[in-house]
Amino acid sequence: ILASDVEVVDHRRLGFPPATGPVGLVHALQSLVAQVPDVVAIVTGLETSGDAVLAVVDQMGTSADGMAADWRWHNVIRIDRAGRISRMEYFDADDEDRARSRFEELARSGPELVG
Repeated sequence: ILASDVEVVDHRRLGFPPATGPVGLVHALQSLVAQVPDVVAIVTGLETSGDAVLAVVDQMGTSADGMAADWRWHNVIRIDRAGRISRMEYFDADDEDRARSRFEELARSGPELVG
């Protein structure tokens, strides 16, 4: 589901390092699972416009040392013409205005020409 040149940009205070290509994202997610082995992500809101997606995601689980963990964020995604994720941008829960602005910017810019 990820394009070979997927771009990952994390605007959260504590987030993933920037990455191009799926390998960086996969490593970041593996690191998350090492810290929160039973982590579950639930999409609680979804909006689409053209090839742009705005998702609200709640994530929860128990850390490796037994502490409950839960958090929310906004994910702005762009889908390429082949139906793969070509860009993912993460925003903190309290940064909804910025996430929505980025979503609207991608929606206005029209479809990607690659894929």
